[in-house]
Amino acid sequence: MIIYYKFIAAEIKDKGAKENADKHIDENFSSDEFILTCYKKYCQYIGHDILPVEISRLGKPHFINSPICFNLSHSGNLVAVAFSENEVGLDIENYSRAIDGRLAKYLSVKSIDDWTKLEACAKFDGTGIKGVRSVNLNNYRVRNIKFFPDYSLAVCGDDEVRFVEIKE
Repeated sequence: MIIYYKFIAAEIKDKGAKENADKHIDENFSSDEFILTCYKKYCQYIGHDILPVEISRLGKPHFINSPICFNLSHSGNLVAVAFSENEVGLDIENYSRAIDGRLAKYLSVKSIDDWTKLEACAKFDGTGIKGVRSVNLNNYRVRNIKFFPDYSLAVCGDDEVRFVEIKE
């Protein structure tokens, strides 16, 4: 599995302003273009033809007639997309994001690391945030990876992970 990542802009001074960070990404960055750029790099890396994308009935995008799977996540000024020849789920959250007490109790999470693991598993299944409540972490190969100092990153899948920074 290769996780391509990019830092969108200089660090946002008010780390608690998640809405502003996401708005910043939406105004200055196209996740579709990022996925396509990374997809082309991944296809070159594995010697695979580039194929069109469709959306599953659960809302998860996938490549038509292709063994290549992918998943995208962003938080703050970091965006990442994971590609694999096996199913994959990826979630990133900035450590400055607080977990709401009611949500933590409802989902039995104690930290952002716990939350990213749950969300990565739900994205692995293709249910996204709607499926988080039904995730049993014991049924998945999910792990937090300490790669970015200010972010929690969790990946769900069977492959070893390699990171590649995109600076374009």
